[in-house]
Amino acid sequence: MNRYKLSPRASRDLDRFKNYLLREARPEVALSELDKLEDAFGKLSEMPGMGSRREHLTAGLDVRFWSVSPYVVVYRDRKPLEIVRVFHERQNIADHLERVLRELGV
Repeated sequence: MNRYKLSPRASRDLDRFKNYLLREARPEVALSELDKLEDAFGKLSEMPGMGSRREHLTAGLDVRFWSVSPYVVVYRDRKPLEIVRVFHERQNIADHLERVLRELGV
């Protein structure tokens, strides 16, 4: 059984980061960053209460945020854990999050 699953949006986020890193950095840097995120996903699935709710962004919706610098993982505590989105910390999360949560029916 999978410990976590990626939403289609989170999967596209990771592809976008990977493509950027492969263009702008060495392949080993891209792989290291993706491994760091995958490790964080596994850790979250083992201890899903980690992170913060950031209710000012979600209006009390059932998602949490976990920082994996320079990324922010947005997830839902489900079986399996659902990775909703992955943002770079420089992105304006509020601009993207409302629409995404509505699409997911969170």
